[in-house]
Amino acid sequence: VTDVMAVRELWVGVGTMGGRPVLGVATFESILTRLGVDGQEQQQNRVVVWDLVHGSPDFGRVVREHAYREMKLRQYKETFSDLKCAIRQAVQNRLPHVAVRVAVPMSSGMDSGVIAVLADNMRSNNLYPIFDHHED
Repeated sequence: VTDVMAVRELWVGVGTMGGRPVLGVATFESILTRLGVDGQEQQQNRVVVWDLVHGSPDFGRVVREHAYREMKLRQYKETFSDLKCAIRQAVQNRLPHVAVRVAVPMSSGMDSGVIAVLADNMRSNNLYPIFDHHED
């Protein structure tokens, strides 16, 4: 599933590593380029199914594709407090409800920092490492 909100692009490409076919997926084209994979930017808000059967002549071919969700962008928040509550609720809804420790790697962006702080306050047994300077 590509980015539903169309915030971050997704690059996908087929290449070879060690003589074996690979499907490379990254949020930056430069990552795939460094791996020797010719990536193509994907459309946002899509579910894409690729043939990943090793040895298949169709390896890396798109088998099917469709829209993930139709967005209805209506705004209901009137104050900053409303917005804070909505963000807190969105993070809570997406936290896994499991007893095991969960690691969620994030970038060094502001949005990731806000998510990490909120998630840490809600579930202190999880780990939210933030990787600095890993964006083009």
